[in-house]
Amino acid sequence: EPRLLDMKWRGGGKGGGEGEPLKVEPVFNHPAHNGPVKCVAAAGKFLVSGGNDEEIRIFNLKKRTEIGSLMRHNGSVTCLRFHQTSHLVSGSDDAKLLVWRTRDWQCLAQLEGHTKGINDCDIHPTGRIMISTARDSMVKLWDLVKGDCVFTFKNPLSAVTEQIRWSPSGQAFSLASRSNVSLFEAEGSRVVCALQHGCPVLCSAFLSENQVATGCEDGVVRLWDCRSGKETGSLAPHPQRVRSVCSDGRGRLLTASSDGEVRVHG
Repeated sequence: EPRLLDMKWRGGGKGGGEGEPLKVEPVFNHPAHNGPVKCVAAAGKFLVSGGNDEEIRIFNLKKRTEIGSLMRHNGSVTCLRFHQTSHLVSGSDDAKLLVWRTRDWQCLAQLEGHTKGINDCDIHPTGRIMISTARDSMVKLWDLVKGDCVFTFKNPLSAVTEQIRWSPSGQAFSLASRSNVSLFEAEGSRVVCALQHGCPVLCSAFLSENQVATGCEDGVVRLWDCRSGKETGSLAPHPQRVRSVCSDGRGRLLTASSDGEVRVHG
């Protein structure tokens, strides 16, 4: 049965008063995959999901219906990223990245270069370049116009990077691995600072150009200043590990946990 999400709207406003829980009923529930869902992404009217069954399922959010599936990967689909609503990039355990055009869902390019499964990728705000990371510990920069890899380097910590993110301006990017998040300048890939944690980091997100949030194994969300590399605050919204953090673009932080809850923090 569908599970209700108990969200804490701490900023008040339309959803309720200070600290008042919001009960949200799912409006769309679809058994999309034969196995675990590994990743999802949404843009405009499209929602896509990737699973262990090697498929990408496509949904129309306005009509709340499934409209098709993409089957070009030979491994679990591990990451999905939209650029606006025109293009989608998918990554897989088959070590390949595929570029799709959403107008007709044609595969425009197959990017090969990683030797092990893809962990994550992120498209630059311009849509012209992309950065990816895989279990081979390599980080690659791709020219999406030409479909070529233009730069490769290894994580300086010699650790497998689990997550990679561009900053809002695209002038910096972050690598999350083990108990560390490293911030790099986009030009020259120089390390700006390292955000050291005392426990494994499971997720991270830029809240602004100068602020990063990290979610950890201990259930704590930590806030960091990108310029100094210092922790500026923390909250413990969940009793179990924090699996995902993101900003809603309106100054609110959203967290999701292994405890089955999604929470909104003002």
